[in-house]
Amino acid sequence: MALTPLIATSIAPNERIEVQKQAISSWLYIGMEVISLNTLEEIEELQPIFKDIKFVPQLRTGQTLFGRPYIFISDILNYFRQNNYHICGIINSDISLVADPGLSAFLCEQAQNSLVYGPRFQVKSFSDKNGTIDPLGFDYFIFDRHLVSDWHESYFCLGLPSWDHWFPLVSILTGRPVKKIISQIAFHAYHDVRENRAVLSLNNEFVSQIIEYFSLTEQNLSRLTTT
Repeated sequence: MALTPLIATSIAPNERIEVQKQAISSWLYIGMEVISLNTLEEIEELQPIFKDIKFVPQLRTGQTLFGRPYIFISDILNYFRQNNYHICGIINSDISLVADPGLSAFLCEQAQNSLVYGPRFQVKSFSDKNGTIDPLGFDYFIFDRHLVSDWHESYFCLGLPSWDHWFPLVSILTGRPVKKIISQIAFHAYHDVRENRAVLSLNNEFVSQIIEYFSLTEQNLSRLTTT
């Protein structure tokens, strides 16, 4: 029986609504179930546009820390803990997936007891499938739900830097199977990004989070060198 992955995102009510609509339609096309975590005000604006997904209202956001109501990665993971989907995922809302009907099943198969992740390919528009790989980060993560407890409470937010490197690194440090996809399955239409100096604090969050896993890493290393 094929598994249906539950994919979480956070749609931004901005000038890129049409791009996000196209992106999320590509997820639905290949058989994924989609939720978007947003504030009540955002949901009121977005729900009439995105009728085929479920919205999950959020009271806590990164507004105070980062100047916008970004959604905490921890709150996405907490939602997964409360549901029974075997395979879960987090994808940025403006990432289009290749229209391959078998892609969802492939990702679910590879995510059994594992984390699957990958980079985006930059394109001028989603009709252009010859993209250039983005070397700076990662935009989609598919994983077995029982891995959720590996990621501790943090200040990382969807749509901001650092969490996309922290996420797979935690899985590596805890000894989980980690699989990086390098094929062109995820596309991002290029746009300018505004600088937000408030996110510099995430560098400290990244270091603080990873230090927590050092003792576990030492245990793994000891086990590997004595067998």
